[in-house]
Amino acid sequence: LAVIGRGDPDNAYSYLSTPRYVLDPVTGVPRFVTFHPPLLLPQASSKSAINVAYGFFQTFPSIFGTAAPTAQLQVSREESDLDGGHHVAFDQLHGGLLVWGCQLIVHLNDSFAITSVSGRFFRDPDVDLEPRVSEAVAFNLAMTDWMRIGDDTLNEGETIEPRGLVILPWRLASPPGRNSLAWWFRYPDHDRFVSAQTGGLVARIPRWKQIRRIYDANNAAPGAGGELQLENGVQRSAALDQEAQGADNATAATEAFWRLFGRNGWNNAGGDSDLY
Repeated sequence: LAVIGRGDPDNAYSYLSTPRYVLDPVTGVPRFVTFHPPLLLPQASSKSAINVAYGFFQTFPSIFGTAAPTAQLQVSREESDLDGGHHVAFDQLHGGLLVWGCQLIVHLNDSFAITSVSGRFFRDPDVDLEPRVSEAVAFNLAMTDWMRIGDDTLNEGETIEPRGLVILPWRLASPPGRNSLAWWFRYPDHDRFVSAQTGGLVARIPRWKQIRRIYDANNAAPGAGGELQLENGVQRSAALDQEAQGADNATAATEAFWRLFGRNGWNNAGGDSDLY
């Protein structure tokens, strides 16, 4: 995809390029690409944001290294915003395995033209895909770690969930480190990753557990409480106020914006979102 420059190349404040891009120093591929004007592909006529997004990766495979996009990228969610725009998030796959935490998001306008692509993607995670440690052995080690550092009791509704083999791109957290083939286990307190090569614990990542609540204040004074309408998008009241769903959508979009930049809740400490 040709990059067209405008302005003085020696002046970073006046020089612009289309598309504009920011390279990821760890992966060597763009972390953010933006198009002005938006990139209109033939797939836009399908009115399918997913088709357009896959079309982009297939038409321009050298940008991220997506020679086989349907085998390398798995749709995780599709969303629309209040301005009519569309957003498609893809989880990265390598050798049929999830590359944990690596995701590309394609942003489109209301005409299904691409405005930007953001996220992280490894062209080659550089891991041996043949496990040498069984899931059962890895699970025993994860259980030992949970009982050693955490509250080893399950509250109502909590589970321990084995999620199978994944590629853990540890270089994203520590560039001098190595990526790992790992067994992934979800505990109430942390996601735990045990190497499928050595059997050692390679990562323990805290789980974010924010709750999003939308209340009808019923014209009460600020701080006087209200009637809970929605909790994490689930209706909790007998009758749903007409403005509650819009408020929930806007709050969820704001939380997604925080997560995109690695922020843990409104206070960066896992704070819940209560909106009245």
